[in-house]
Amino acid sequence: MRLPPSRFHEIRAVIDAYDRRSANFTIHLWPCSHPDLHRYLVDECKVLEVIQIRALMRSLDPAKLICPDMNRFRILEVKDVPRFVESKIRAWQIHPNFKNQLIESTYFLLNDSRHETLIVEEGGDIVGGVSSFQVADQAYLRGAFVVPERRKEGLYADLMRARSYRLANVHQVRVEVAMTQPKTSTPQFLKQGFTEIAIVPVFARIPNPWVSL
Repeated sequence: MRLPPSRFHEIRAVIDAYDRRSANFTIHLWPCSHPDLHRYLVDECKVLEVIQIRALMRSLDPAKLICPDMNRFRILEVKDVPRFVESKIRAWQIHPNFKNQLIESTYFLLNDSRHETLIVEEGGDIVGGVSSFQVADQAYLRGAFVVPERRKEGLYADLMRARSYRLANVHQVRVEVAMTQPKTSTPQFLKQGFTEIAIVPVFARIPNPWVSL
């Protein structure tokens, strides 16, 4: 639903609630949003546009997917959350102010049956992970990472293949959507057959949720 200007104050109320808690937040502005909403967020809500991410999409055909070695991966559990978040912060170079928010949101999503996270664990360390959120026969990528010391070994691509195979064959997903960073993950997804469908500005209260992009 496209929010009209007469209801922009509802967004301001949510932002004010986060401010009262001294909590960080991000806002993703889709192309279908009202054209005046960008100016409202900047001028009235005093939030900053920190990055423009890419929305990508591809269709899934189970018959065409290569079955990876699924023994390398397992589903994230409650006991894994602190280590999972630490690895994600290190991999994405996320601002430390977001740590508690990430831990809280990860615990919350574990209680949602539509959400699932695959992880790779080696020697007690979580070295990679990928999360998705399913709605009907569509799945939305909520984040994928590989820690710096394990990059350029094919692990990221293996995570994507494992995620797609499980979504298609276990959850009957037929469409994948991913929100990606143009300098890092976007090229990886385009190589795997995704198509760009939108450029999405991201707004935040702090100057930048990522230390380095």
